[in-house]
Amino acid sequence: MALIVISMILNIYIGFKNKDYEKAIFGCNGIAGLVFYSSVAAGLVGTLMFDVKVMSTPFVIFLIVIPLVCIFCRTPFSIAVKYKQWRLSEDEEKMTVGNFIVENFFEMFEFLLSYVSNTMSFLRVGGFVLSHAGMMLVVMTLMEMCSAAAQPFVLVLGNLFVMVMEGMIVAIQIIRLVCETKTRKEIATELYLSEGTVKRHISEILAKTGYDNILRLAVHAVSTGLIVPSMTKGANGE
Repeated sequence: MALIVISMILNIYIGFKNKDYEKAIFGCNGIAGLVFYSSVAAGLVGTLMFDVKVMSTPFVIFLIVIPLVCIFCRTPFSIAVKYKQWRLSEDEEKMTVGNFIVENFFEMFEFLLSYVSNTMSFLRVGGFVLSHAGMMLVVMTLMEMCSAAAQPFVLVLGNLFVMVMEGMIVAIQIIRLVCETKTRKEIATELYLSEGTVKRHISEILAKTGYDNILRLAVHAVSTGLIVPSMTKGANGE
């Protein structure tokens, strides 16, 4: 959540720097979006984790409903701020009231889905961080149990073990996503890696397994039951 908030703050700074008030103030990643997302996150954390009733009526109205209204009407609001007069954009002037409501409703619904998906994505990354922290905790515990002379060797060997294990985790994740017919770009997005890094991992996997094609390896992994993919709508993968 902190990373999402930081990215919103950077977006607000860039928006003000470029005098893009719609983006900086009323956008889903602007001040309105920041207030909405932070308020919902604080309300859920306070209620679920600390049993503190944060979601009072004033809280919901001023920190959740009003920011949503600002996001919904972001274009006319930004024009009012910039030109000191209330009017719609040229495209919106040609719309009927119904079209304006429907279009902005679905755009706002898309924004809300992006908040949820981004949060869940970072939670998944947090799982990798926790696994790394757990393995390093074991290494540090073993190091403290050894004599002073042996501690540097335990630390080095422990770090090598952790790196090998995390490399194996990434390799397994890549093979799993290939089995789900993900493209290299989709795999990079899913694992927060660059496409070049994914390509390098695939080359290393093929070199170590003796296969000349990642699809053949994926077929072997699925047919032998090593990986059970959750099939989604496919694309032509690597």
